[in-house]
Amino acid sequence: MPKTRKTSPKPRRPADPSRARARRLFIIKTLIAVILISGTATCYYYLQNYVRTRVAYSAQPPVVVLVNRPVWMSDGLAEMIAKRVQPSVGQSALDQQMLRDRVEILEHQPWVKHVNYVRRVYNHAPGDTLEIDCEYRAPIALVQWNDAYVLVDGDATVLSEKIDKADIPRIVYGRNGRTNIRVIEGVSRRPPTEGQKWPGDDLTAGLWLAKTLYGKDYTEEILSINVANYGGRNNANDAHLVLTTRYGSEIRWGQSHNWRGFEASADRKLANLQQIYQQYGRVDARESWLDLRFDKVLRPQASAAGATATIAP
Repeated sequence: MPKTRKTSPKPRRPADPSRARARRLFIIKTLIAVILISGTATCYYYLQNYVRTRVAYSAQPPVVVLVNRPVWMSDGLAEMIAKRVQPSVGQSALDQQMLRDRVEILEHQPWVKHVNYVRRVYNHAPGDTLEIDCEYRAPIALVQWNDAYVLVDGDATVLSEKIDKADIPRIVYGRNGRTNIRVIEGVSRRPPTEGQKWPGDDLTAGLWLAKTLYGKDYTEEILSINVANYGGRNNANDAHLVLTTRYGSEIRWGQSHNWRGFEASADRKLANLQQIYQQYGRVDARESWLDLRFDKVLRPQASAAGATATIAP
């Protein structure tokens, strides 16, 4: 058998002190970096939580401000819109979900045509004010149904839930003190839900007359339109549409725009109202009632009970 040669193990090279020192230094630096990053992340988390819950948190709900508010919008209507959007509790100024929720609420409101933006602004504290900028559908009238009143636009679309009678004056008058929204009384059909069109020819006639009277100085004292006798359904001889003034007096307008009869035209009636206002300083000529259905306006005769006199056009 051939003899095997025994090999002796190679001698170990002595450890390099500089490499060991570098390895230990790398480990120490890595541990320090991990500690610093973890500490920074922890501090950031607690600092952010502190800012969110203490510094940027308001115990009171933010005040809602309507930016670019339309001239026709009354204080009462603006407050009603703001109340629907305002959070019920205090919010953090860093809560972005709250802003998204406000946008969604506005987009589902029938009186909002388009939401431009919703944002927080600083007034006295971070996020204590909420600015809302929207395009709105203009309400034309408050329609009475039993003891409640409902806002509708020119197409009879219901824009609001029922409004308390005590809030009516604050909605009817605009910021300039003018009569911007009139009340329509005597409709025969109950209102649908928000965003739905309110059916009824009597309401259509009332809305037409509300648009006809809108924006005229001499009609400012007219507050409501009664359509209970629309089409003569209660009494064919009485006026189909009747106006009520702020003095409690009555102006008998007559037929609606689509009624074929022998009354004076709508333009003639408006011209007579304008002349009366200029002559007497009041749209009702300081009488308890006026009748516009004829070319010459009828009014009570003060000197003879039961008789009538005319106001020449």
